[in-house]
Amino acid sequence: MKGFVAIDFETASPKSHSACSLGLVVVENNQIVNEHYFLMCPAVFEMDPEHKAIHGLALIDVMFKPKFHKIWPQISHYFNGDYYIVAHNAQFDLGVLKSCLDFFDIATNEFDYFCTIPFTNRVCGSDFERSLKARAEYFSIPLENHHHGLDDARVCAELVLRSLKAKGIPTVEEYISVYNDIPIKAFSVINAPNTFGKTKFRSTKITDIQPSTTVFDITHPLFDKQIVFSGELKSFDRTKAAKLAADYGAILKSSVSRKTDYLILGEQDKKLVGSKGKSTKEIKAQELIDKGFDIQIIYEDDFISLISRKMDPVHMKQKVKI
Repeated sequence: MKGFVAIDFETASPKSHSACSLGLVVVENNQIVNEHYFLMCPAVFEMDPEHKAIHGLALIDVMFKPKFHKIWPQISHYFNGDYYIVAHNAQFDLGVLKSCLDFFDIATNEFDYFCTIPFTNRVCGSDFERSLKARAEYFSIPLENHHHGLDDARVCAELVLRSLKAKGIPTVEEYISVYNDIPIKAFSVINAPNTFGKTKFRSTKITDIQPSTTVFDITHPLFDKQIVFSGELKSFDRTKAAKLAADYGAILKSSVSRKTDYLILGEQDKKLVGSKGKSTKEIKAQELIDKGFDIQIIYEDDFISLISRKMDPVHMKQKVKI
């Protein structure tokens, strides 16, 4: 039975190599067998106030701690392919790891990783809130000190174990064999930008995006339609696109369901979506379409055409969006 290691990084700034703490939880035979927690001095000595407000670490807490390259020899044996590496919002944590390795010019072996969001979706459903806190509450997992690296890594490990138990599946290998659309990715293809424009802490939630009006054209094709975005848009970022859609009365959702009306596809990063070249949202939407659900998969140009349609003053009605 292949074990797994749950990890969680905290960063000192938007720079992807600015790791300032790391929690690791080692699981073998479905039991937590070891835990590690490291404070580390960021590669560049700085602490962004917004990041400090999230995890509570100040420069004084890390200034005399070793940097990443001094810690790596103590943990590198977990990243040699013998374990799955697991994280919640894995693109962020594995991106930090890759950036730290690159910054210090450290080579590593290949290993596979997966994210607990699609893993737990098979239990709580993809419509459920994606945050670590919300998923912990769903599975009744205590989260006493959110954004502490070890506490978050421990919850991440428990999310995997509780999912196995909920489905009555004994191993991770069997679980991902049964649910074979869960992305299992190779670390070598991880996309690690120099900075995270939107970190896992500061990204805008769909639920935070509200329309700037309560008066809508009820004949507009987006009015009262549930829409989901997937991929990167070229004309504007997804937050702005979502805000534009909301101003036409659209109902914004973070995941595809039977109630979805439109899935708007941007450019997919092949390194992230794997060999299929499709995001999990697109795969699910197509599966639901095949089952007879009326979901339209459209592209950025089609979306721009929809939001470019002029409002009809005759059909303007006031409605408070909830």
